[in-house]
Order: sequence, then C-alpha cells, then structure tokens
Amino acid sequence: MTYLQVQKSILIGLSVLGFYLVWGVMYQNGSFDLMIRTAWTATYEDGRYLRKSYTGIFALDFPVRVLVVFFDGLLGTNDPAPYLMLVELVATLLVINVMTLVEGSRGKASKALRFPALWQYGWNCAGVAVFLPVWVLLYLGQGLAGTSGLPLNVSTALPTTTLWLMASTTPLLVPALLEATPAQIHIGIICFFLTPPLYAIAQSIGRSINAAGAGSKKPIELSYKLAGIVSAMLHYLVLYRIFCGEEKYGLSLGSVYLPSPSAVQPPVLLTEGALLFIQYDYHVTGVVIVLLGVQLTSVRAGASGWLNQIGVFGFLFVVAGPGAGLAYALFCKERRIGEGTLGQNKRL
Repeated sequence: MTYLQVQKSILIGLSVLGFYLVWGVMYQNGSFDLMIRTAWTATYEDGRYLRKSYTGIFALDFPVRVLVVFFDGLLGTNDPAPYLMLVELVATLLVINVMTLVEGSRGKASKALRFPALWQYGWNCAGVAVFLPVWVLLYLGQGLAGTSGLPLNVSTALPTTTLWLMASTTPLLVPALLEATPAQIHIGIICFFLTPPLYAIAQSIGRSINAAGAGSKKPIELSYKLAGIVSAMLHYLVLYRIFCGEEKYGLSLGSVYLPSPSAVQPPVLLTEGALLFIQYDYHVTGVVIVLLGVQLTSVRAGASGWLNQIGVFGFLFVVAGPGAGLAYALFCKERRIGEGTLGQNKRL
C-alpha cells in the first residue's frame, strides 16, 4: 500500500471508530434511548418539563429538543466534571473551526471543504470524532490545492471572524457558569447552534476594520495565534479548576478526561452518557490532530527544522492541549506558504 492509501485507511477507520464510540456506546448503555424518549415526551425523569415548541414545526423542533436534552446533561448538573470536559472540547473546536474556515476559503479548495458552517454543524450535532477524520481525509487528498491563496477580502477579515468564533461559544458555556436557570441554559444552547451562519457579519466587520487601516499584514497567522492562545488558556482554566477547586466534588484528571462506561447508570444516565460521549469524542479528535499535526510539521526541508517543529507541536499538544498544538502546526504551514517552501512536499 502507498503512503496515501495507508493514510486514507487510518482516517476512515478513525471515523468508523468514532461513530461507534460516541453513538454505538451511547445506544448500548441506554442513554441514547432515554435522550430520545425525553425529547419526545418533553419531560425529564426527575419531573422537569422541556419546552416543546420553538418554531411550531415538528421536523425542526424535535431535533432541537434532542440537542437541548443532550447538552442539558452536561450543563444542568451539579457535578462540574461534564462542564469542564465540554470546555476542553470547545477549546479544541475553536482551532478546528478556524482551520475549516481558512481551508474552505482557498481559491483551489476541494468543493466539499467550501462549506465550513456545514462542517461545524456536523461535529456540533453528531460528533467531531465522526466528521473530523473525513474532513482531514478530504483536505490531505487535495494535495497542493491546500496551499493556494485566499481572496483578499476573506483573509483580511479572518482575525475578526476568529474573535466571533470565540464569542459564539459564550451562549453555550456562560449561563451554566453563572448558575442560570434551566430555561436560560436551554436558550443558550439554541443560540449557540444559530451562530455558524453568521460568519458573514463577522467578515463584513473585519473588512471594514481593514479598510480603515487597522488590519493585520498576516491575518491568517494572527488568527491561528489568537485561536491557539485562547484554546491554551481554556485548557489551563480546566486544569486549574480540577486541581484547585472545591474538594467536595472530588475532581481529578481521571474523572474529567478518562471514560468510565460503568458510571453510566440511573439516576445520572443522561449526564454520564453525555459525558462519556464527549470524552470519547475528545480522545478520537486528539488522535486525528496528532496525525494532521505530524503531517503539517514534517514538510520542512532539513532534518533539524522538521525535528524542531514536530517537537514543539508535541510539546504544546501535551502541555497546552490539542487545540494549541494544532494551532501551532497550522501556523507553521501558513508561514511556510509565505516563505514559498511548502511546495517542496507534494503531499500537501
């Protein structure tokens, strides 16, 4: 088998594995059935009621209720572990979403990559572990098209769009942090899922800023720096909460990061099932990021340059989180495009 065939097989295998770990396991442990039943009846097992209608159209309202029930399991509990795991996953997704926005805007990008909002909906609704391997497979398969330029009006707006991506997570994360009511948390969840189509507004603002002379000369690199720094900060906040939080919760690295299938039992079936889902989601995503990061940092001419870049990527991945590691790898790629050296490797 050729290198590309091996790469393709691994990524397809990871997508299948991701689907099984997030959806197959959820079905097996009963949390999927309970989630659907709760969304259908609009009543939780503890007697709480779920709003039935948001649009008046059942085909839209029911999927919304399913999403609300799932995320309520992570955000509507007194146990901080599910919330912290969600913050960690969102921190990683921040960089992934900037990446999909950049790569989908390239002049010669594959048609399948040109819809970043749809990809974002894919992993927001069905799991990063399912869709990210497919996206990476398409991205790597397009070869040197992944080094083509971006339209000037898109590239100059990227830092502003990155800030928008950061702000768009606040409806999901902030209400629970402020101990809002369940109804307010549910509204925040819905608002979060309405944000991807609003990229155009952020890009318009970014173009206005650039027209006023305040734009960056290297907007793509700046965007990855911003995303990487914020991702690392969120990662460290999670670690701080684990090690310095109140002892009564008994938080540990294991309780937040390590999947525990045996914990998925009533009366916390929804919460533990959702936590197990995003834990598996996070770890499969991490494996995909390692594969992509090694690919992006192993294309520099000269052994010393390769070792330096892949070493920094590995260090940041472990110490600052997968999002920060990926941001560095993508930053290196953009810098090499600017230097005109990326074309030396025909796999990208």
